[in-house]
Amino acid sequence: KLAISTSYEMRSGEIVVTIRAQNRSMESLSDLLLSPWLPPGFTTEKVPFVERLKSDEVALIRMPLHIDMGTRGEV
Repeated sequence: KLAISTSYEMRSGEIVVTIRAQNRSMESLSDLLLSPWLPPGFTTEKVPFVERLKSDEVALIRMPLHIDMGTRGEV
């Protein structure tokens, strides 16, 4: 029902994930939480939420990633 593709783009040290989600069903889809694979050591503040995707509609979402600095050596 839902076709998803992702791409990862790096420019000047910034990494952005682009998500393309297409509803291939004959009915609307609702309340979609899109959680793509993240490279090790990277996080994001939030994952995209699509409230409604009509039949054959395409959503394009860009999601910035951040390097997970962890606890920075603190115990």
